[in-house]
Amino acid sequence: MARSNANDPLAVAWGKDARLLKRRLRDHHTGLPRGRIVHPKSGYVVIHGDDAPEAVPDWLETVKARFRLAGVMVTPEFTEHEKMLADDPRALQEALGISLDLKTTA
Repeated sequence: MARSNANDPLAVAWGKDARLLKRRLRDHHTGLPRGRIVHPKSGYVVIHGDDAPEAVPDWLETVKARFRLAGVMVTPEFTEHEKMLADDPRALQEALGISLDLKTTA
């Protein structure tokens, strides 16, 4: 393992140099679909940007399973604030050298 990757498990997992990834993606922090889970009195709410890859049509079920919410009421709620921005998905895919089937701008 390269010394620059010692504290960066994601760079190791992708087989990339951590310093190079940080430099290329510094201004592209919204390169992956984002969201958050909140728990108001009414139940759980998954706030999202409605930009999950088409290859993951059941994204809400996946989120519920990963966050151990399969047995509870979960309401999805769209908000622009959670969308991937402009060319961030393209920059991420180019830096990783693969296609993640993310929506990109023209």
